[in-house]
Amino acid sequence: MHLWPGKSSADQTLDQSLIAVVMIDERNRIKRYNRAAEALWGYSREEVINRNVSMLVPQEHRSRHDDYVGHHRKTGENRIVGTSREVEVERKDGSRIWVQLALSQVKVGRKKYYSAFVRDVTAERSAREMMQQTLEQALDAVVCIDEHNNITLVQQGGRGTLGVFSRSCDGAKRQNAGAPDTSATP
Repeated sequence: MHLWPGKSSADQTLDQSLIAVVMIDERNRIKRYNRAAEALWGYSREEVINRNVSMLVPQEHRSRHDDYVGHHRKTGENRIVGTSREVEVERKDGSRIWVQLALSQVKVGRKKYYSAFVRDVTAERSAREMMQQTLEQALDAVVCIDEHNNITLVQQGGRGTLGVFSRSCDGAKRQNAGAPDTSATP
């Protein structure tokens, strides 16, 4: 289906995605690099198309990156393909940011191509760190429960205050914590 002459709807969708999309061929050459990727890495499309994808990898991994990809192509052993994880990337200006990387593989005949879907998670990661530090420094007990009255978190200070150890409280039902247990059915 073509919405614009010369561009398929899939091409248009990938180009306009808010998530960075990078696709490589069987020789690890970048074949697709959308606008979001330009904003994320700071390289223009013209600077990366047909170049080795290792240019988008942090300096300390560049020399081995082709070996990592080649290992997967030869063995099919999935260490990162088919997963999503947070990794650090190096931008054109040398700065680093944390991203969520989801990597997929597409087989065309006997050739294996890879697509990376990448989004900046620097702000989310910073917020998680700040929350963790706040919880660690809290003087009062902080206890979180889910909708089933299972204890999901007791921060370290609260463990001492309440005299509860992590193994004995994580996932346990709340009992007499100042409010009635609503999990029982009549």
